Amino acid sequence: MPFRYRLLVILALIAAVAPVASGQDSGPLAAMMARGSNPNGPFAKRLSASDSLVARARDQIGEGAAVTTDTSALRPGDLLMFGRGRSSAISHVGIYVGDGRMVHASTSQHRVIETALPATGSALRLKTVRRVLRDSTVARHGSE
Repeated sequence: MPFRYRLLVILALIAAVAPVASGQDSGPLAAMMARGSNPNGPFAKRLSASDSLVARARDQIGEGAAVTTDTSALRPGDLLMFGRGRSSAISHVGIYVGDGRMVHASTSQHRVIETALPATGSALRLKTVRRVLRDSTVARHGSE
């Protein structure tokens, strides 16, 4: 559609809505506008899985209880922070999934993988663990 026709359509739409904005009754359009939006209607914004994940991640900012780095104390969902050597700098993060395994973004494989926790003598050392989720197993076992 050429620009001048798009401009005419936009002006026509503005003219149709203008009486409502100025307080004049314009029939069905005014009635519809007076009702307001329908939060469950067909054009309502629904949270996608990615929106939910982002919201959940943002909820964790500044939170997380420190947990001992003893692997016997780990629970699925714990965030594992790794570093190299004696430095306190964190260079890698994984999520513990149980049975001595974690999910992380592999630097060498360039994708997200599930793997065993690094061995004790590995160059990558577990520096700290943070627990950000309250798991149903916590309430059953009474710890925490």
